[in-house]
Amino acid sequence: MWTQVIGKDSSATGAAGQSLVHSTLYLTPRGLTTSAMPYRGRLFEMEFDFIDHTLEICTDDVVRTIALVPRSVADFYSEVMATLKELGSK
Repeated sequence: MWTQVIGKDSSATGAAGQSLVHSTLYLTPRGLTTSAMPYRGRLFEMEFDFIDHTLEICTDDVVRTIALVPRSVADFYSEVMATLKELGSK
């Protein structure tokens, strides 16, 4: 379900007209990643690292890490959105 949260975020921050059906996560050697996405005047990317059990949210100058630990989807969503808000305000 956490990948659905990221898919919804990438859909919401992507180009106009994009729908959840078209949100894609790409395979990496360590997990899954989005492509670069615009958000509040910046570009960022999110990567699930299934080896280190983290979600990294990266911009050109900042990396924030969210631990993939047992928790509710609502709690995960809240932390992702708070992190995006923080990165967008820099």
